[in-house]
Amino acid sequence: MNKWRPNPRIPVDDYLSPGERSVLNSMNRRTTAHPSRSTSQKAAKRKRRRSLVIAAVALGLAAAAPLRAADPGAAAVPGNAAQLMERARAESQAGQTAPAILDFERAQWLAPHDAAIANQLATVRAQTGLAAPEGAPLSRATHALSFDALTALASISFLLFALLVFGTRLIPASLRAISRKAAAGFGAIVVLCASGVAARWPELHRAVVTAASPATHVAPADSSAASFPLKPGDIVRTGKAYGPFVRVLSPDGRSGWIRETSVENIIPNL
Repeated sequence: MNKWRPNPRIPVDDYLSPGERSVLNSMNRRTTAHPSRSTSQKAAKRKRRRSLVIAAVALGLAAAAPLRAADPGAAAVPGNAAQLMERARAESQAGQTAPAILDFERAQWLAPHDAAIANQLATVRAQTGLAAPEGAPLSRATHALSFDALTALASISFLLFALLVFGTRLIPASLRAISRKAAAGFGAIVVLCASGVAARWPELHRAVVTAASPATHVAPADSSAASFPLKPGDIVRTGKAYGPFVRVLSPDGRSGWIRETSVENIIPNL
């Protein structure tokens, strides 16, 4: 049975009833009134994607700024590693153990992988009977990179992570699986670097006991009872200050108060 087909020479409108013709005209008017609705929607989506990418870059840079500023050591430590090492040698030869250890520690902060500085610092400590302070296992593991390198790596990784996450729709569909894996990798690097920075953060407050006869107290007063013994050249961690006293914490966990003039921070002004 043959299906009926309209004659192509006769306009379609001639086959429609007045009501059907009215509906068709109404639909045509709507299409004519909004010819670029889909185009405008696509443009709006592209604009939103660009905004997300810009926001990702801004977020990455904003997060990078405090991370990059987290290492004040290089700017705060006076001189350079070579000058500090030469001065420390002269102080050691003159019998000034505490100033020598302070300068060796500052030189080691600026050049953490310099074997000569590490060996001479160990020699000075051994000659005076001072034990080398041991950090936490996580803190020691993070010494493969300098503090500045950790913050820089965390900043760059966070920026790339944000770009890959917020700019996913701009990446070709065939590469999105790879980009998701890369984003996960960069995210893991950020977490590891942030953990390393947190583990090494107490190092920013390390200090050397410089007084010839240091005295620690259980309270910030000379009349209070003695807390624990310290020797010139010992490494402590400084805390809050109260008047002329500052709270110190020894590597074995003991705490007490000592006059600020009896200790000097390895990184000044912290």
